[in-house]
Amino acid sequence: MSDIVSSSNRFAISVQGVDFSYVRRDGSFLAVLKNLSLTVEYGEIVGLVGRNGVGKTTVLEVLRGTLVPQKGTVRVGQTLVARGGSHHHKPSVALISQRPDEGLNPTMTVYENYAIATGHKRSALQWAYYKRMRDACHDLMERAGMGIEDKCNEQTRFLSLGQQQAVSVLLALEPPEHLLLMDEPTAALDPFAAERLLDLALSEVERVHGAVLLVSHRLGDVTERCSKIFVMSEGAISRNVNNCATTRVTEEELLASMAN
Repeated sequence: MSDIVSSSNRFAISVQGVDFSYVRRDGSFLAVLKNLSLTVEYGEIVGLVGRNGVGKTTVLEVLRGTLVPQKGTVRVGQTLVARGGSHHHKPSVALISQRPDEGLNPTMTVYENYAIATGHKRSALQWAYYKRMRDACHDLMERAGMGIEDKCNEQTRFLSLGQQQAVSVLLALEPPEHLLLMDEPTAALDPFAAERLLDLALSEVERVHGAVLLVSHRLGDVTERCSKIFVMSEGAISRNVNNCATTRVTEEELLASMAN
């Protein structure tokens, strides 16, 4: 079978029969994912919920190719990430982590972090290119609605945790990937900022007809924004919830599914 799937493939994520275990220091194994299977189609915003320790973050790391499952097949879009215990290719995905400083250099300014994240290189007309980059950074930060555009020359370590998280979110969206993985993305944000940045992130991915896999303990974010919700229990999907407008699930129902 080829490492590249058909260009007509509708799946942004395809995970089939995946097992993953961490190796303890004594050589024994801690099984985390057990025969896990799930698919996410392009155009979908999908939630992944479950109690602490069921393997949600491990799923994201497997999808990124930073952890290699011992069994099963992992595909992200056109890319075969892993199969049969072997790593094949690193996929192109964006990750927004629960850590506000993830992906940021704390001793560099907001602008310097922007320049590195977006891969800009100066041309012969350095002064003109520099101004364009400055303006682009300002405009991007302004979209957060948190005043960060006025702090482009400040080191990110001097920003609030919420502002750091906002910068991480904005840089992950520049440019938007066709798959966005979100691991507790609003943990450090106040409710207003959380709503604004979630809407911004999801709209950018929707604009390129991408897909989102959202891991969050804020069940309201999941029930309000996700059309499908996977409930994890003991390393596998225990329930697949259809969350369309006519069959909207409540937070209480989702909590009950997680408790079972």
